[in-house]
Amino acid sequence: MIQIAVCDDDANIVESIHQYLEAKSKQLQEEELNISLYQSGADFLHDVDNGIKFHIVFMDINLGTMNGFEVGKCLREKPGGGEAFLIYISNQNGSDHFQDLVQVGVFSYIKKPLDDNLDKVFSKALKKLLKYKNPRLFLFKAGEKSCSIEANEIVYIKNTKKIIDIFPWVNAKKPMEIYVWDANNKTIRLLNKFYSRVDDVMEQLPKEQFVSCESSHIVNLDYVYWMSRDSFTLMDKDSTQISFAKENKEKIKSAYLKHKKDQ
Repeated sequence: MIQIAVCDDDANIVESIHQYLEAKSKQLQEEELNISLYQSGADFLHDVDNGIKFHIVFMDINLGTMNGFEVGKCLREKPGGGEAFLIYISNQNGSDHFQDLVQVGVFSYIKKPLDDNLDKVFSKALKKLLKYKNPRLFLFKAGEKSCSIEANEIVYIKNTKKIIDIFPWVNAKKPMEIYVWDANNKTIRLLNKFYSRVDDVMEQLPKEQFVSCESSHIVNLDYVYWMSRDSFTLMDKDSTQISFAKENKEKIKSAYLKHKKDQ
């Protein structure tokens, strides 16, 4: 079951989104949408405090006593709140609230009055959510211990070997580090170290989601904020950059653009 919240002090907007979601729910074969409606941030947070974990949240910015950004920041501090897909709605342009949107971790922004963009944004969120609900596991061995992690949680895997291989064509095991996303702090942290062959690592990871940048990094495109001429900028608050070789640029650019189009 997918838990969805709609929080807006405009009853007409709440009802409009509710009707859309009800119609959308009838089209889904394997998933059920459970929709909760709120006209204040306090009521929404009350249910969050009582244990409801929302997967997708439609949030108005101008909620009166407690604005949508304050509610969003409170949500992010709750257990499981960092994983919610926040979709803000407002009469104003998103650029007017750029810093607030970045700080709270917005999934998307819809300008009122609602139009066909509502379906586009929700369908994108639903597609991404279902991918995370049915995760693919990445298996590795840290020392003698067998470990696993959901591939979606991996930001990048780094080959830490500094010395150039004498026989680079030999796909030998190399020291690797797994870096994962910290949603609460919007940072990237080291999870574990292991040894593996690069080909074995790539074989386990979803090809539509991960790309190899030279021999040093394997990057999850879900966490890429921007691609420049020779590097990726990640979405963490430190704007981590991962470079790639010029000879790989076209291949990496093609993978990046396809991933963004399919999202």
